[in-house]
Amino acid sequence: KEPISRAIVRIFSKGKLFQTIVTGQTGIVSTRLEKGDYNLNVVHPNYIFPSKIPNTSSDSQYRNMYRGEVFRIVKT
Repeated sequence: KEPISRAIVRIFSKGKLFQTIVTGQTGIVSTRLEKGDYNLNVVHPNYIFPSKIPNTSSDSQYRNMYRGEVFRIVKT
């Protein structure tokens, strides 16, 4: 649950690659998305996505953990 610097984040829309971003030193990315359905894929040599542990949508202080499912943007 640590930030991952220099990870490749791919954003997909309708099954097609929409955007690719590389995380910075802080492991954070920022982008604007139009209304629609998206999912993410994250690649880094020392990271497995989606995580196999835990197998729930929340874990102690973290809620709504993203596990690769489609998410919807309804307002821009």
